[in-house]
Amino acid sequence: MSGDTQSFNARLIGRHLCWGLIVWAFLLGDRQPLVAADFSRFLSPSNLPKRAKWHHAYSKALAEAKKTQRPIILLFTGEEWCKPCKYLERKVFMKNEFHEWAIENAVLAKVDLSREFKPTVFNIFERKAHEKLLEKYRMRAIPSAVILTPGERPLGILRFSGQTAREYVSAAQRIIQRRKPELAKPTR
Repeated sequence: MSGDTQSFNARLIGRHLCWGLIVWAFLLGDRQPLVAADFSRFLSPSNLPKRAKWHHAYSKALAEAKKTQRPIILLFTGEEWCKPCKYLERKVFMKNEFHEWAIENAVLAKVDLSREFKPTVFNIFERKAHEKLLEKYRMRAIPSAVILTPGERPLGILRFSGQTAREYVSAAQRIIQRRKPELAKPTR
């Protein structure tokens, strides 16, 4: 096609779109657009599934756990470069089953090791904090989660091996139930 034919076709399409919009507006009259009327009930916050909050600052997760007396699930992950971590995110952490359980039973904290590689001043402090947590809980593989009491005592380690959200939640629940007396101990 030559340049003249293309520009003629573009002008013709543009005119048809303009006339289509004018006719649509005329026929619609003073009624509300269908999109706003039909989809507003789906977009209201009360209809959206509730999501558990992931804390990226360990200190904030610890404060919430002490306040609510719920265990902490401290996840060690590398979201940007770790394929099993991405798979865990899709297969477990994006599911409603996990969030429904976590809202009631745990405080979620995430140590994202891929964030260390972004060159910012904050990452110097964040990296040191991550190194201390890795050393403290002896994490050698990711993705792994350590389940902690509000007093920072480890209850157990939760490893991902391709489980579904339901299986992952039941494994976490078993660890928590098995060590329930330790959760009831007062924190210092």
